[in-house]
Amino acid sequence: DEAYEPHRRRMITKMKVMLLAKSNRNSGKCPDEQSPLFVENLTDMTTRLEQLLYNNAETFEEYNDYSTLKQRMSDVAQYISTQRKLQRQRRLSRGESGESTSSSCSSNTNCSNTTASSNGTR
Repeated sequence: DEAYEPHRRRMITKMKVMLLAKSNRNSGKCPDEQSPLFVENLTDMTTRLEQLLYNNAETFEEYNDYSTLKQRMSDVAQYISTQRKLQRQRRLSRGESGESTSSSCSSNTNCSNTTASSNGTR
């Protein structure tokens, strides 16, 4: 929905700031010292993560709740990591190699797709 776009752009910016701050704490670098590739990857990752959070939220209010953002980001990142490990294990057990970059959420992780309805819920 176009009505949500300004909120979603702000959410992406907020998420980038949070992830950049975490990266800077871990690396000891200041934001200006980050490589262009890092910033590009951060932008791509943040956009994908925001999409998952948006699709996962049952309401816009839930999606837009900054007080739970850090935990929701952590939950989705942990889920994606687990899924990638499982995919890797399945490939190895079949004797396949290569790296798959796709992942999706399932309902048992509360990452199901939802759609907007006229009553203000998603």
